[in-house]
Amino acid sequence: MELCNKWEGKPSETQEMKPKWFNRDKIPYKKMWEDDSYWLPEVLKGRKIKGSFIYTNDEQIITYSIADF
Repeated sequence: MELCNKWEGKPSETQEMKPKWFNRDKIPYKKMWEDDSYWLPEVLKGRKIKGSFIYTNDEQIITYSIADF
């Protein structure tokens, strides 16, 4: 697995989010989808994963699984 160390182009805003760069130790997980705090740290460590998250209607995680890909 490779991480992106160089970027070309301009990230664009969507209805769901406005792109912004953060240092790894300052990622605002509390402002992100709840599942991001489970899988994103693993991916940033270089782990290849597959995950499944089941939410309630009010966007709370009921159950999840993360495994090596």
